Amino acid sequence: MENQTNIETSNSSTNLDSPINAVPILTEKPKTNYWKITTIALGLIFVPFIIYIGLMLLAIEKPLPARQPVKEVITETTSKITITGVIRSSGLGGLSEDEKLKFGSSVPLYQLTDFIDLANSNSNNQVEGLSITGYYLAPSDININFNFNNFAGKCVSIEGMPSFFVNSKDANTIDGYNHSMLTVYSIKQVAMTECKPYVKLPIETTNEISPDIVLETMTGRLVRMERPAPDISYDYNLVLDKPFVDNNNASGVPQELNVVVVSPSTNDLWEKFEASINTDITVKGPMSWGYAESRFLSVTEIQ
Repeated sequence: MENQTNIETSNSSTNLDSPINAVPILTEKPKTNYWKITTIALGLIFVPFIIYIGLMLLAIEKPLPARQPVKEVITETTSKITITGVIRSSGLGGLSEDEKLKFGSSVPLYQLTDFIDLANSNSNNQVEGLSITGYYLAPSDININFNFNNFAGKCVSIEGMPSFFVNSKDANTIDGYNHSMLTVYSIKQVAMTECKPYVKLPIETTNEISPDIVLETMTGRLVRMERPAPDISYDYNLVLDKPFVDNNNASGVPQELNVVVVSPSTNDLWEKFEASINTDITVKGPMSWGYAESRFLSVTEIQ
């Protein structure tokens, strides 16, 4: 019996340990959470994009630096000056609308330039080491209307308060062309001999100096013109009676002109120009090269 019991116990033990009869322990594999992975991936993609868009919107909404009117970018001196020169057009008529805004309510139409001794101008015409080559003119009071047009092309003496451009390299300030604003308190015409805007050119009225110099003769009405820029001394046009063909212009193709820029070559001729405004005259001189490959007639004789 004992042997039988032992056998049964032995058999029972054997059956439990048998790999066939043993109960298998199943370990469940964790399920892959595809939704979670997708959410994280999308977050990594879209969160930086949203941040970038936000920064761009902030940059757009940030106000740009305001354009400064002239009174904010110039500094007035503490004393008046008296200066003699020639009144010309300001040359600011071709400014873009953005550039015009920098001058505030109005753009100066006239300037004082061609000083008596520009090369050795006194301290009143110096700022930040630069020589002032012209003054944009403005009346001292909006109720005082100096008719600068009546003095155009004339030699005048002006008393006024200069205001120098101090931030010429700032993108929001005016490109002053080495000019200052001048608030005018008084103006009077003086003798033309008090101004010397023209230096005699090394050209005579004959071809004796060089046979290559061709002297053209033109007839037409002499009129004033607006300067293309403050520092480009194109001040007179000749409206021709008949077209002139310029065979040597920059295009390389003969060009027919009905209006020619003319410039006196001496101060004596300048006085004759001023006495002949809006009248028909005949002038003589060579065609010369000027601003941006333009051409003008350098007048050496009025016939």
